[in-house]
Amino acid sequence: MQSEEVMATGGYGPDFEHIMPKYRIVDALRAGHDSFETQCDTYAAFRLSKNLTVFTGEAQYGNWPELLIWNAALSTIPMTEEGNVIYYSDYNMYGAAKENRADGWTCCTGTRPLLMMEIPRLIYFHSNKALYIDQFIPSRVRFSACGKNACLVQKTEFPAKDTIRFFVEIQGGVSTFSLKWRMPSWLEKKLSLRILDVEGKDITQRFDISVDDQGWLCACGAWPEKSTAYLTLPQALSLKLLDPMKKGPAAFMHGPIALAASYTGPQTPNDAMDLLRILPEMIPDPENPLHFHVRGRDDILFKPFFEYREHEKYFIYHDTCAHRTDRFAK
Repeated sequence: MQSEEVMATGGYGPDFEHIMPKYRIVDALRAGHDSFETQCDTYAAFRLSKNLTVFTGEAQYGNWPELLIWNAALSTIPMTEEGNVIYYSDYNMYGAAKENRADGWTCCTGTRPLLMMEIPRLIYFHSNKALYIDQFIPSRVRFSACGKNACLVQKTEFPAKDTIRFFVEIQGGVSTFSLKWRMPSWLEKKLSLRILDVEGKDITQRFDISVDDQGWLCACGAWPEKSTAYLTLPQALSLKLLDPMKKGPAAFMHGPIALAASYTGPQTPNDAMDLLRILPEMIPDPENPLHFHVRGRDDILFKPFFEYREHEKYFIYHDTCAHRTDRFAK
């Protein structure tokens, strides 16, 4: 499913929710605008992934929900009072825009609040001796740390910044337990973890830091009454090819965030530049996190898909398998 059907955003089932061979997915991205039934299919993936995490204990099942949180749930434009909501996300390679469905009170209207309420249930998991941190979202959780009341507060500007702070407080003093973090599949390089006590002293070496058999980064030890853990998750630009053998279609990502192109030139970005070799030419905007200009061009800007508003045109997938990739060679 993940390698054959799921697109860069986490979406799946284009052309009226069909599971299909890759060549048909490509055709659907060329001809159709019903690329992903956003609300109902996201909710299904949330529930499936949550249960797989609970039943298997494996960290990998948090990767798919992360994509869908940012590129589906939080990329949906507001629902109207008349029950109009985005039914299908549009990834058409020749230009797309976000629009609510004309008829109100569809199945997706009812599913929209359900999937938003499901997100808090995806952030943390708990066992008798560990708290599992699966999603990187500002939040607070109260839990039992081996019989003692404990609280963890997650403060973050992720995905705009790589470093996340976790404030841990144990009522009644020291408690020995584990904090465990999912290591995202998109990590550019090795993550880093530091743990400081309430006075700012580095106490990381007091903990057993390891990766367990289920793929979680673990910090096991005697946690003091108050401490702070700093986790840095290095993000980078990447190019995701739906069909690597055919070198396309292509989508641009920064960590788990899908970047859509705002383009004012003729035809499509793929007709104007060699997108398969453009990553080194993408320059971050110092004033706008996750915005990228292309060196030497003023007709294109890449920014997070979740920033696009209603009727704002974008290109999220690019038809790089439709043309020769060397046509721009000098």
